[in-house]
Amino acid sequence: MGAQVVRFFAAVNVDAQGKPRTDIPLAIERGKAVLDRLQQRGMFALLTLTDALWSGFSVRVEPRYRVDSGVDVLNLAWYAEGYQKSLLPFIQEYVGVLGAHPAVLGWGIGNAMRRHPSLSPVTPQECEIYLSFFRATSEAIRRHAPTKLITPGIESAWHLFGSYAYDGPRFGTRLYNIATLDLATLHTFQNPPGPTRQNLGHLHTHLERELQLAQTEWGVPVIVQEIGPTGGRDRGDGGAWISATLEQLFEMGISGALQYAFHAPPRRNRGGQPLRRDALSGQHPAQPRLAQPGGGL
Repeated sequence: MGAQVVRFFAAVNVDAQGKPRTDIPLAIERGKAVLDRLQQRGMFALLTLTDALWSGFSVRVEPRYRVDSGVDVLNLAWYAEGYQKSLLPFIQEYVGVLGAHPAVLGWGIGNAMRRHPSLSPVTPQECEIYLSFFRATSEAIRRHAPTKLITPGIESAWHLFGSYAYDGPRFGTRLYNIATLDLATLHTFQNPPGPTRQNLGHLHTHLERELQLAQTEWGVPVIVQEIGPTGGRDRGDGGAWISATLEQLFEMGISGALQYAFHAPPRRNRGGQPLRRDALSGQHPAQPRLAQPGGGL
């Protein structure tokens, strides 16, 4: 495949009640085994510490911090206080052991970190809670991995802050002005129904706007850490869609892209997540922040 960077979850598996199937030492052992194999192959990893969606790959979440909406799992109280009892201890133990591993390119705070329920109104007060969460968690990672890149793992600033990402308090700019966040993250899927622009999918409006803001205000490179075609495994031209989308995204100025799928059993095989690591060394106004992040860009 030619992939140089892969993305995978660090967090322990949990069952339907939020109880861990494996302890943190075993999660560290498994993570190290993967990283060692990547190092042997000259590859690197972007590790995602937890999942905000109910995949089973998340730190333990107490019932009072969960939203029962079918997909979303974390409520506002978790971002305000719950993470201090679950994610911060996990960072201290997991990143404390593997933070400097040569195969680690960077650490993602989470996957699809966003406001829940997804369609609820967002307030400036809520946005301040998210800012405090990302500041505290990224600073905790930096203490254990001072030479590695750190991403928030959000689908877009709009998913987190709504219109306040761009207007009024401009929380998107405030987020990426946090000194311990090195990369902006976006997701884009071509899922009907909804407007599409060429190959970019239903979130193209946010993607285009945030790419522009990254270059003019945020001062950080952007990676699209998930892209996926309409229909997933049932789409016959998925490979062609991914190829065309990658070309368009790189022409627009992104610094890296990964195809969707942390795990790929037969029913969800979307081809893994290859990242064009070479693109991360391209020209960008924030290029000095990418210099020698442990992996030697």
